[in-house]
Amino acid sequence: QAAALADKPAERTAKLAAALASLQAAVAKAQELSATDPDAKTRRAEFAFELAEAHLAAKQFKEAVPVFEGLWNDAAALPLRRDELLQRLATALGAAGRLDDSDARCTEFLKTFDQSPLTPAVLYRQAEN
Repeated sequence: QAAALADKPAERTAKLAAALASLQAAVAKAQELSATDPDAKTRRAEFAFELAEAHLAAKQFKEAVPVFEGLWNDAAALPLRRDELLQRLATALGAAGRLDDSDARCTEFLKTFDQSPLTPAVLYRQAEN
């Protein structure tokens, strides 16, 4: 289906917008439920991560950055995916043209997660910056 949409940019754009809106609604709903549902905060973080990933895939790097930053700044969000989160943040920052910020996050990653399987991707990002 992706190949079929490549020939229809308006339809592709509409479907992307619908997907992003759906993810944003999921984040908002999970945030709303977090007051009464202890698992909703975790679901909200997962939905937000997927939203940021969708922005990256759509080359909407500036839109991805604040989502990844918000997740990174919440130490309780996605505790088992902290290395992945920081790597994606560094990638989004670099792709958005914020090279100094990306370099700082790459350095932070290399100090914090030096044994991560994502280290080669971070080194590559740092070299690209």
